Order: sequence, then C-alpha cells, then structure tokens
Amino acid sequence: DTSPSAYGGYFEEGAGIQLVTPNASIRDMTDGSWTATDITPAKNGVGIDGVTNSCSRLTCTSNGGTILQTLAAAATSRTYSVWLKRVTGTGVITIQQGATTLAVTGLINSSTFTRVELNATVLNSAFGIIMGTSGDVILADFNQFEAGAFATSPMATAGAARNADVLSYTLTGNASFSVGSLYAEVACGGWSGHIGDIVYIGDGGMSSDIAGSVLAVDHVNMWDGTNEIEIGELMMTQSLIEKSGGSWGGSTMVSALSGNVIQGAFDGALGTGTSIYLGTESAAGFDWFGAIREVHVWQKQLSHAQLKAITAQ
Repeated sequence: DTSPSAYGGYFEEGAGIQLVTPNASIRDMTDGSWTATDITPAKNGVGIDGVTNSCSRLTCTSNGGTILQTLAAAATSRTYSVWLKRVTGTGVITIQQGATTLAVTGLINSSTFTRVELNATVLNSAFGIIMGTSGDVILADFNQFEAGAFATSPMATAGAARNADVLSYTLTGNASFSVGSLYAEVACGGWSGHIGDIVYIGDGGMSSDIAGSVLAVDHVNMWDGTNEIEIGELMMTQSLIEKSGGSWGGSTMVSALSGNVIQGAFDGALGTGTSIYLGTESAAGFDWFGAIREVHVWQKQLSHAQLKAITAQ
C-alpha cells in the first residue's frame, strides 16, 4: 500500500470496505447520492493527487449549509472521513454523522489538504459536511465511510476495495525463539485506541501466544505468552517516526522505545511457528494500520546500552 502521508516504509492495513456509493460520489459531490442544502457543489478542484478537476469545490450559499449522504444500515461503529482544504472564508466547518458532529475549523487550512474524521454509532446514518458561513468555499476529496473506530487510507471504489496486508518472512535462519532482539521504526495512524503488531514471531493464530510481538496499545510491549512488559507511549502522530525494540534470552526480556528501556521476566521461549510477520498476526488480525520501516531481527540478545542507543530519537 502507499500512504499519502509524509513518512515512508511499508504501510500495513487490514481489510477495508468503502461504504460511500456509487464510485463517482467518493470524489464528486455533485453526484445525486449527495443531498445539498444551501451548498453548491462543483467538480472543479485540484485533488489530493494533484489532478485538475478531480475533487469537489463546495460553496456555502447560506449559513449552516449541509451536504449529506445517507447509508441505510443498522447502528454500528463507523467512521466518516474526508480530505478538506479552504479556498476562501474563515467560518466554522463541521463534519457530521447523524446527530454526532465535530467542528474541524482549527484543523484545516488553505495551503494543504487535511484529513478529518468522525466515529459514531448511528442507525441509517446521514454523514457529510456542514458549512457555517455563507460565501465560504472549501475543497473536499475522497469522502470515505467505513466500519471501525478510525479512518484508513483512501479507497476510490465502492464495496470491498482493499484486502488485508500480510507480509511475512521465513523464521528458519532468521530468528530464534530462545534468544534474540527486534528493532523497527514505526508511525501510527494518529488515532486513539490503536492496537496492532509491529513484529510478530510465533504461531500467529493464538491470542494466548502472541509470541515475540512488539505491540502497541498506545505503548510498546513485549509478550512471550506468559509475561508482558510495557514501556512508554507512542505519540500516535501520523507523520512522526518512532524507534522501538526489544530483546529476549535467558530469564530476561526487554522492551525499548525512544531511548528508554525496561526489563522483565522471560519464560524461555517465544512460542512456535514458521514465520515472522510484519504489521499483523498472520491472517488473525491485530493489524498495525501504520508504517513500518528499518526492521531488524537478531539471533542474539542486545544489551540495555545497545537498545538505548539504537532506539534514541
């Protein structure tokens, strides 16, 4: 996958389904699936891909104008997201999902597109944009509505647009369950409640044996199936690369983040299996939904000093 953000590396995501339909309406808000009230849409903006006449230009003609699309579906956790950019005006801009709204005025600017998102659980959700001030003009691109607590990378096709990413390497000759070390530079997607595997060494299918993972639940941890140690908190900023690591061997296990190190007990074995997975726990999920780069796996246990040095920001 390719992320539109500033960082590089392998961008891992789980499966995604674009619920905005039809295809044309994802970028063209003149499509009949959108209901515009006191907003005039035109497809004549330069989009996030730099292509002329590829995104929607929205002009507010009366205070509180709305442009909405409705999904007839049961109430379940879904996230609406859209890339916005100001053209003229300084009025309040809000995104909506049913009765739930989020003012994004302070998040957007006139120089670059910014992705804004709103999660809610709404029956037959009407989602879209509210413009507070008559005369204001904004650009809107890649409307997206999807199941889950946060937005994923843009999908240009309605329906099942993306399969889950799975990247793996053979374990034999590359890693040992009894002794080793991990290092990876990572960037999260910028959402709260994030959880996912960075590097997974184990059988990849049992939650009781999340073997050799460097995980993130707003922090970095190591887990050997018996013991878990946690350190620090990831900044959860989409464009910020952070350095994480860990080691295991003998009776000790270590977790490291941004030059900080913590030690705990190790049960002597990370688990069983034949593969090393990056950004996921095989097909079982725990997707990272972010970028991973500069991954290193050693078949020796690095010292505290070494882990501190290589993970220092």
